[in-house]
Amino acid sequence: MDSTSQEMFETILAKDQASLTDDEKGFLMARRSYMNDDQKKRYAEMIDLHEKGELFSAPVEDENDLKSLSLARLKEIAKVENVEVKGLKSVAEFARAIQATRDEKEA
Repeated sequence: MDSTSQEMFETILAKDQASLTDDEKGFLMARRSYMNDDQKKRYAEMIDLHEKGELFSAPVEDENDLKSLSLARLKEIAKVENVEVKGLKSVAEFARAIQATRDEKEA
């Protein structure tokens, strides 16, 4: 590991685990092979979660920002809100249709 990364690694390890950002956690997990046995024990839960793909939580979706949602989520919303989606295929098309339906209901 280069000296800059080593310094960052040691700085992150010195912090309280609860205060680590996702970037810091990612940095540590990418370099977990450099941890000594005591560090591996201290970070065992984090390492386990990382290896299960559960360390980072999914971002919270904002249903008002339709274009930021996945196509699957937009399809769910369209179904619940009774939006006509026949022939629609893209995120943009679904987002426009849902927004148009919402606008009609508000008018």
